[in-house]
Amino acid sequence: MPPETPELPKENAVAPDLAPTDYELIHLLQLAPRLSWTHASPILGATPATLAQRWQRLQSSNTAWVTCYPVADITVALVEVNAEPADLDSVIAHLCSMRAVLTVEDTVGAATIGLTVITKSLAQMREVLFDRLRAVPGLSMGRIRLATALHRHGGEWRLHALDATQLQQAQRHAPPARPHRAQRLGAHLEPLVEALMRDGRATAATLAKHLGRPETTVRRQVSEVLQSGVIAMRTEIAQLTTQWPVTATWYASIHPRNLSETLAAMSTLSEGRLCLSLAGASNLSLMVWAASLEDLLRIEVMLSTKLPHLEIHESAITLRTHKRMGWMIGPDGRRTGAFVPPETINYW
Repeated sequence: MPPETPELPKENAVAPDLAPTDYELIHLLQLAPRLSWTHASPILGATPATLAQRWQRLQSSNTAWVTCYPVADITVALVEVNAEPADLDSVIAHLCSMRAVLTVEDTVGAATIGLTVITKSLAQMREVLFDRLRAVPGLSMGRIRLATALHRHGGEWRLHALDATQLQQAQRHAPPARPHRAQRLGAHLEPLVEALMRDGRATAATLAKHLGRPETTVRRQVSEVLQSGVIAMRTEIAQLTTQWPVTATWYASIHPRNLSETLAAMSTLSEGRLCLSLAGASNLSLMVWAASLEDLLRIEVMLSTKLPHLEIHESAITLRTHKRMGWMIGPDGRRTGAFVPPETINYW
């Protein structure tokens, strides 16, 4: 059962070794994040009680979790910043505390720290980039790459643990496709959205108790939020427990006439996590999770062979992730339990 409140312990429980059945469960929840254990039972061949216990073990150890995040009416920038070694820890701590900074990573490339910044508007992006970030003691600004389109996000990445029969069964429970035009959410839904960010599998009863609202009202409001197209549900896994512990981001250029072909090819790349169109000479970025540094070369060669018009100009390797989509990440790749909710939804 989900916890009664969205708060999590500050320290991880003893992390379990993941079994194939754990990966199958996480993969299923990637496809249908709020699927009931009753419906999951015939797909995974385990009782609802067993699945609930297994998920509780994964969640309490901060090895896997379900969250949500905004994907509509947002402005995204990939930002490079630097800090002297003596200032690095304090700079990272300051960046992790900022609501507009959703992801913070130690990187090897043109900068020592890579950020994903998401805001409600260009005006707010300017404020974050030129006022808030520049005011961080010890931080020096690097390059800023503004996204013009979001083609793929981390919530669409899959573990590939289910077999063909299980996938076919799971697809019957997959949530409907996001609407082409997102609906605006009322301000009264903001506490609910934040609660779902903290625990995307929280039941209507748990949310109702946490929010002090009738359960029937919360059930209706959850449906409204999930169908609005404003947010996307996302089942996360501690990266270092997977077969793909290495993160890299490539910056490339293509001619606009080749965009559709390029995106179609990249949609079949199982290692792909994030794909953005960018303003500037490097007008496309692709983030991948890879099996090793050597595997990155294989992927790059494969892309270059399949897409000869794609020119990769630069790459950045992630040494450690400190924050991902608002969640603080420990050295072992698991979330620590600390969460800074993003402030990126335009409520009316």
